[in-house]
Amino acid sequence: MENDIETFDVKKFEQKLAKQNSYWKSWETKRTNKWKYAFVHGSLFSVPIAVVISLIDFQPQSEGFLSKMLFYVIGFMTSGFFYGLWMYNQNEKKYQIYLSEKDEE
Repeated sequence: MENDIETFDVKKFEQKLAKQNSYWKSWETKRTNKWKYAFVHGSLFSVPIAVVISLIDFQPQSEGFLSKMLFYVIGFMTSGFFYGLWMYNQNEKKYQIYLSEKDEE
């Protein structure tokens, strides 16, 4: 009869734990400035996407390409900023859970 329980791979677990610990150590420095994190990871990340979308939407015979691109960039940067804030809050919640679990050990 085969064993239905998967064997526990200690090496993989230790690697995953080390990776998780290094992520939370880097988060300790990133979390010091919420607004900078939201701007860099949300707004700045969205600029290339806005440019690509505006180039895809480009029609040679239409006028106002630059104004349309500016509209896309501002829109994507604004929504990206709020996405960055959301990501910050999600990471911070997970970080607090990580700290509470670490304190219990």
